[in-house]
Amino acid sequence: MYAARWRPVLSLVGLGPRRSSVTLDGHTFRARLGWCTLRTPLTNIASVQRTGPYRPWRVFGIRGSLTDRGLTMGTNTDAGICVAFTTPVRARWVPWRPTSVTVTVADPDSLLRSLAGADRKRSR
Repeated sequence: MYAARWRPVLSLVGLGPRRSSVTLDGHTFRARLGWCTLRTPLTNIASVQRTGPYRPWRVFGIRGSLTDRGLTMGTNTDAGICVAFTTPVRARWVPWRPTSVTVTVADPDSLLRSLAGADRKRSR
């Protein structure tokens, strides 16, 4: 979800709704924001957590965290989902292997339920 008031700023750096997505295909989690992409098997997801609200200067665009080597793909300040990985993953155009990714999506609760459901299926 792109916050309407921030769309002009994000479009200046090539970020927009057509260049962002989060998908689950039954076996793989994929996240994309602009030129940055990340994918990992669902079996590599250690935990998921709803996060937010965020400060604008800490969420928009593609950002890294020095404290936990996490990655943020942010498009709004309302809410997102932090997906932590068992093993760090490769992300295109990111010089480190993120240990987690925080994504802001239109329906964070639905993504949270889907990822939690995938986690239950793995543990059986």
